[in-house]
Amino acid sequence: MTNWNAFHASTRPPPCLLDSDHESTEHRGKRRLSGTPGDFHAADIFPKFGGHAETRGGSQLVLSSGDVRAILRETTDRSEWPNETIKRAMTWTANLTSRRDEKREWDACDDENLLTLRHGRSGELVVDIGEYREYYAELEEDQEQTPSR
Repeated sequence: MTNWNAFHASTRPPPCLLDSDHESTEHRGKRRLSGTPGDFHAADIFPKFGGHAETRGGSQLVLSSGDVRAILRETTDRSEWPNETIKRAMTWTANLTSRRDEKREWDACDDENLLTLRHGRSGELVVDIGEYREYYAELEEDQEQTPSR
């Protein structure tokens, strides 16, 4: 199985996040990996990525900083977000999809991540559509094999 670090191993979204907006209390607690605001918001962004990202070139899904802002408006009680918070949340979202085990080796711009941060006018998170589908296929397979409580 591919090592998708923190999102796959530590904060795997419960089955309800695959097809609805509901979130378990257990997941809400687990998602606070380091306690930093960007890390916290990354757990809001990741499950909504596919629903907000646009297809580019038929092979990539791209989530802009404006899309991240929209996700945070949907998932929190705030309507305005500082640019620095958006950048930090995007960085953490990419970092938490690193294939590297050591946190000090994480790099948001690493092409080996599931989601990669690309810098430009406003920044964007990018993923290869095939890798994204593979990740969710593995996740669903794991959840089918895990007995429910």
